[in-house]
Amino acid sequence: MPEFSSQFLELFADIEEIGAGGMARVFKANQRAMNRTVAIKLIHPLAVRDTATMQRFLQEARITAKLQHPNIIKILDTGEEADLPYLVFELIEGRTLEDRIRREGPLAIPDALKLAVDVCDALHYAHDHGIIHRDLKPENLLFTRDGVVKIADFGLAKLEDSSRRLTGIGFSVGTPGYMSPEQVLGNETDGRSDVFAVGVMLYEMLTGVLPYPSHNDMNVMLERIQEPYPPLKSRRPEVPDSAEELLTGMLAFEAVDRFQSALEVKQGLEDILKPGKTKRYRRIKPPPKKARPKPAPPRTSAQSNRTPLYVAAAVALVVILAGVGLAVSRRLPAAMGGGSSGLDASGITATPGIRAAYISWASS
Repeated sequence: MPEFSSQFLELFADIEEIGAGGMARVFKANQRAMNRTVAIKLIHPLAVRDTATMQRFLQEARITAKLQHPNIIKILDTGEEADLPYLVFELIEGRTLEDRIRREGPLAIPDALKLAVDVCDALHYAHDHGIIHRDLKPENLLFTRDGVVKIADFGLAKLEDSSRRLTGIGFSVGTPGYMSPEQVLGNETDGRSDVFAVGVMLYEMLTGVLPYPSHNDMNVMLERIQEPYPPLKSRRPEVPDSAEELLTGMLAFEAVDRFQSALEVKQGLEDILKPGKTKRYRRIKPPPKKARPKPAPPRTSAQSNRTPLYVAAAVALVVILAGVGLAVSRRLPAAMGGGSSGLDASGITATPGIRAAYISWASS
């Protein structure tokens, strides 16, 4: 336990740690002023030094504070302790969906469909407010003691109208196994990426396994999600055909072939649950299907050890730019009669991407 300041202890009592991650530690505590039990998410001291991590932590506060929905965890307060920012959330003392599947196995079909309805309702609300979650997975779905599901952890969420990028182009964001193809590729995402993740979780809730085996290698992951996944009925024959059909529209490889909103998915789920279902989701006509990109052929051992051409070119360009900057910085002071130059080539970097290499530099 950290040594909390007297000011912090005046605000919170009975503090105990209940979780930790790469970005923050989570504590259970009693908020004295309100006499209520809360969860406190305190950022790690080392994480403060990383600008991107700090921005994500603060963005989680801004985003969660904007959302007031019964199926989205509530942020109650913010503050600083020893120059470390913290967030105060409502405390959810039930299990996560991950715990439930691991202990109980596949859920009852009506329970899985109703849970997906609540999640889609919350996502429809968030998307209407311009917020994409981008990291939906069973461990981010929490249950209250009354069985109400809450979406948590908006640390990787994206504001659709935000001009600030917390991730670079060509970099993947999310959790392997639940990421949409566009996330694996590092492309732009929208609400349809969340629809894909809900489809993966629905499949897992009904079968106990993922439709696509999770893999940390993004190239392998991309190849796997281009292949047909085992049909629902092959793993659980009693699942209705309408659920299989709905899932197909959620897990389409191309975003244009997917359900275009969480609301459409919610309506489809409700139609399956209702005896006199109206088949509203059947009236949704997807655009013509595009040909899927073919996965790259397997690389030989010789190719695997060979430096990609664009990476070699990027490195060569860095060397050239650095050399030019160094030469100019040496000659300019002499030409100006002494003094120091403001040129600095030390900030030039090359970043390899899936489709291209990016060159960036910081120089005065």
